[in-house]
Amino acid sequence: ESVEEPHYRMVLKSAVSAAGNLWKRPGRPFCWSPQTEEEKEMAQGTQLERLIERYPVLDACREEIQRAYELLKETYEKKGMLLVCGNGGSGADSEHIVGELMKEVAIRRPLSDEMKAKLCEVSPEYGKLLGEHLQGSLPAIPLTGNIALSTAFANDAVPELVFAQQVYGYGDENSALLGISTSGNSQNVIYAIETAKAKGMATIGL
Repeated sequence: ESVEEPHYRMVLKSAVSAAGNLWKRPGRPFCWSPQTEEEKEMAQGTQLERLIERYPVLDACREEIQRAYELLKETYEKKGMLLVCGNGGSGADSEHIVGELMKEVAIRRPLSDEMKAKLCEVSPEYGKLLGEHLQGSLPAIPLTGNIALSTAFANDAVPELVFAQQVYGYGDENSALLGISTSGNSQNVIYAIETAKAKGMATIGL
């Protein structure tokens, strides 16, 4: 059974949202981990249950959503980053996903006192402002927005490999690639996924 196209974004959003609300990376002073009972429930999968209750059609993808979440969680525990690519509307989704990972959405991600102190030490003039307004981030890069690189590579080499080239440059065995294709046949996304596999990266196809 497949999920109807209007609901496919919810499959993705559920996994990304869960990953965005659960991380603890040693050595990262801006890390957040669940503290309240509500946050712990979200971390334990309650969010997925609520999502499926609201969108029953996603029950067919329950295992895939959970697995995508686990891959994202493992990526960030290894101090990796997420690369995201897609075309057209899927490209816009790529940008949106990165935005949700790189800044707070529903749950605050304040910097640690340690990082705030470091900012004030390095920059007495701007440290307080930075410490109060910077937010914890899960490193993520959309492969859709580097116009200079994308156009240069498309002009000089093979246009369909523009995502793959960035995966080759950015990716490593600690990172993951999320490739989005409504048809499932976007050749540039397929090339990117194959390149990611060769580099030992975790891959998620939507």
